[in-house]
Formats: sequence, C-alpha cells, structure tokens
Amino acid sequence: MSLGDSGAVVEWVAGRFATLDQQDTPLAQQRFNRALQQRVELFQRAHGLRSDGVVGLRTLLKLNESLDAPVTLNTSGSGADKPAAGGER
Repeated sequence: MSLGDSGAVVEWVAGRFATLDQQDTPLAQQRFNRALQQRVELFQRAHGLRSDGVVGLRTLLKLNESLDAPVTLNTSGSGADKPAAGGER
C-alpha cells in the first residue's frame, strides 16, 4: 500500500501508527496521504527497513511487533482485516 491508495486498510494502518505515536488522531483516514507516507518512511529507517514509504509485509510485521500485536490474516470473509503486501522485497 502506498501514496494515493485508499480503503479500510489505509485507515487501519494509520490507526496503528497513531497508537504507536500515542496520538488521538491518525495522519490519514481512508486515503494514503503524504503525511502517512512520511511517517512510514521514518518508521522504516528507524527499524532498518528499506525507506520507500510503501507499507508491505515487512513494515506491517515490524509495526505490529512494535505494538506487541500479532498479525492475523483473514482468509475467509470480507478481507477487511487482511493487510495487503506492498512493494517491499
């Protein structure tokens, strides 16, 4: 997921960063904006990930690890809680 993407998963990721940063308001709602991209880049640099601003599997795993939250993938149903892998390698 990257700049310009939209949907519930963007809102979920922005909410995870708000929780991590102890902020009441997420940087984005349903559209992945520049503020969220910059926050993702900072997080990636701080955790030794490729700093590309793309939320892929490694970033999701590290974000959830930082929050002591397991990653679960919903393999049946709507997929609303199923993170999408981005461009990380």
